Amino acid sequence: MNALSGWLTPVGEEVPPEAVLDAMARAYKGRPAETDSKSRPETGLWAAVTDAPGGLCGQDEPWAAIVGEHHWSDPALADMKGAQGAAAALRRAYLRFGP
Repeated sequence: MNALSGWLTPVGEEVPPEAVLDAMARAYKGRPAETDSKSRPETGLWAAVTDAPGGLCGQDEPWAAIVGEHHWSDPALADMKGAQGAAAALRRAYLRFGP
């Protein structure tokens, strides 16, 4: 079982990120092999991976998260997936090609 959760709040309505991330982790019924999260008061992202590859890329905006097996036909994205992970490749693809 894998999970991907997140939130956005309206500007000016701050949510304590630690409380929201903790609630997401408690609500998840699986036993993830890996978890990762990124947050600030107005937004957050949480990923849990049990039986599929995936991850979170949150070093720069936009953040990206991905769960499951992914194959990139673009050689540069395939290389990035191998070196930095699938979420980093997804982020790069979004920046290059758009939504």
